[in-house]
Amino acid sequence: MTLFCDASFCPETGAGGWGAWAKCEVWSEGAFVSGAFNRTLTTNNEAELCAIANAMAVLGRSNHLDQVTQLLVQSDSLRALGVIRAHVPNSQVRGHKDAADVPKLASAAISLREQTAMSVITEIVGAHKFQLGLRHVRGHRSGPSRQWVNRQCDALAKQHMSQARARFKCGGTGNEG
Repeated sequence: MTLFCDASFCPETGAGGWGAWAKCEVWSEGAFVSGAFNRTLTTNNEAELCAIANAMAVLGRSNHLDQVTQLLVQSDSLRALGVIRAHVPNSQVRGHKDAADVPKLASAAISLREQTAMSVITEIVGAHKFQLGLRHVRGHRSGPSRQWVNRQCDALAKQHMSQARARFKCGGTGNEG
């Protein structure tokens, strides 16, 4: 299975949204999943890692990961991929000619929200026992296939972030649930 993920974050309100696209060999076409974060975030880095965790959780709850033997996570966030690489044993970087190398950020301090996201990711990988691949995708570029999917995920994330931002500006703190 291939999973593209992207996030959108508003530093003014802490609101964020995420968008993802999944495709498995046996599916006739890919599927989009997305949503707003229920809680405020403090950085774009948190949003990007939480986007991956949320997408994996949605796919796991809908049993789409049950028969998966390999999951290739693609993101435009080198930090999110690097944190995963450092904290998920046996995860592998799957390079591409148009991708940056994913660093191993073992010594990077991660926030409480990032720790929570990593708990979700490691639990899902452990429960499903698939091989986790990581690939960087250069974001905000024109072009077909990978860039098109990344733009669609970005648009979904921005849509949900805008809705969450409006909700937070109307008096909600973003920490209600």
